[in-house]
Amino acid sequence: MIEKPLLVLDFDGVIVDGIKEYWSSSRQTCLNILSPQEKENIYLPSQIPSTFKAMRPWVHHGWEMVILAAECSNKTSPLNLKGVQNFSKNYSKECSLALKKWDWTPSQLQEALNQTRREAISSDFNQWLNYHQPFSSAVQRLQRLEKEGIEFAVLTTKSIEFTKKLLNCFNLQPNLVFGHESGSKINVLNQLLNKRIIRGFIEDRR
Repeated sequence: MIEKPLLVLDFDGVIVDGIKEYWSSSRQTCLNILSPQEKENIYLPSQIPSTFKAMRPWVHHGWEMVILAAECSNKTSPLNLKGVQNFSKNYSKECSLALKKWDWTPSQLQEALNQTRREAISSDFNQWLNYHQPFSSAVQRLQRLEKEGIEFAVLTTKSIEFTKKLLNCFNLQPNLVFGHESGSKINVLNQLLNKRIIRGFIEDRR
């Protein structure tokens, strides 16, 4: 076991506020994959719906944001009819039912979301970057950890590809980065516990 302590942090909501990018990418992904007939039954505003903001902490995988975007933009969806509290009580079940209703798969949505992000980065990287607002005090504190003999890792549901781009822009170089490709957060943490002394795990559940 490596004796040097490791601090593990979530990315979104801990190091950066990326709600503008989540909605922009999820909204555009819906527009890319929905049929013209399906688009007639939903309204995808440019402004972030309050329902989407409220459900963000429940997201375990990036593709779920696309589901939430579609559901909160449909007046007759269970999310709008039952409300955030009831929907979140059976979150996994409701997401599974929504996948069946829209005839989507997690892998399809994840790849579509990744492609949307790649296109946004290629089209206007600075705009994509500006959709992410780093928490300056958190960034500054992490930059001082190395001097204190503490390593840190980032554990996020975002793709490693996009997480590293943002970390580089924030001048942060974590020792380890885990994305949705790495498996569930619980499994990653359990594997780390077998190899490292974990100082703590900081996650945003606002």
